Amino acid sequence: MIERLRVVMMFEIIAFHMFGSLPLLDGLGLTTFLTLSIAFSVASAEKHGLRTVAIRKLHRIGVPWLFWWGVYAAFFTLLAMHRREPVGDVFKPLMVLYGPSLHLWFCPFIILAGMAAAGFHRWYRGNTSFLKVGLTLSIALVCLAVMSSEALIGRHNFRDLPEPFWQWYFSGPSLPLGLATGQILLLSRKNPRWMDAFALIVALIGGTSVAFLGVEHLFRRYMVSLAVIAVAFAIGRRFTAGDRLTSFASPMMLGVYMVHVIFGYLLFNPLHEHDLLYTTGAFVSSLVTIALLQRTRFRPLV
Repeated sequence: MIERLRVVMMFEIIAFHMFGSLPLLDGLGLTTFLTLSIAFSVASAEKHGLRTVAIRKLHRIGVPWLFWWGVYAAFFTLLAMHRREPVGDVFKPLMVLYGPSLHLWFCPFIILAGMAAAGFHRWYRGNTSFLKVGLTLSIALVCLAVMSSEALIGRHNFRDLPEPFWQWYFSGPSLPLGLATGQILLLSRKNPRWMDAFALIVALIGGTSVAFLGVEHLFRRYMVSLAVIAVAFAIGRRFTAGDRLTSFASPMMLGVYMVHVIFGYLLFNPLHEHDLLYTTGAFVSSLVTIALLQRTRFRPLV
């Protein structure tokens, strides 16, 4: 169920980049991916240690990020030349923190956030208990509530921060929420009922946030994402059968994320007036491209 969720949420992320939020999903893709990635880093650190987690993160995300940094630098340089625009406008001083395309900010952030959450878990773990998970979740909710304050965001003009600092601020709550999710995932391996209890608690909080907060509210988006993740874990252990489409597509979602912006540009003129067709075209084109690249020496980069 989690792998199916990843595919659906990647489609939502592409839709968000192409034209805006899809109905019902309301921009949940990014918050879902952030929280899941950090949760799996925590679970991996429990078994393999922080050093292994760091090496895997750098290999799986860091190396592809550097590769696609170069690809997008070349792509936007050629695009500027085609449009007869100044090539120098492609490069900005802060690009070194994310890349020539803004969506690449996700890569360095998730490497650092995953390592930070994994390191914190290893530092204070002992034996993971529901009390520790409850404490972590409580701290996470307080952090999320504070960072979601529209008064705080507006007073300091966080939305006007230069790229990628607003993206980093927006993603900050995923660290404690991912830490709590990773801990409950470890605990549920001993007793699956803990995940059921976690799903019920966060679903109640998420449902309340839906009733009282706007679609774009940071607290609402994270809590609905967390509820969806917890419910997917809880349901997944009851319905474990996989399917070929998910098995084929899910391992390629990082590569799809990396390349989809290129197809967003290439398909803009023929499809941009048809939102779902435009999104589907970018998603399928990216999926096919990554599937082909995985059959070549570029496999480690996608």
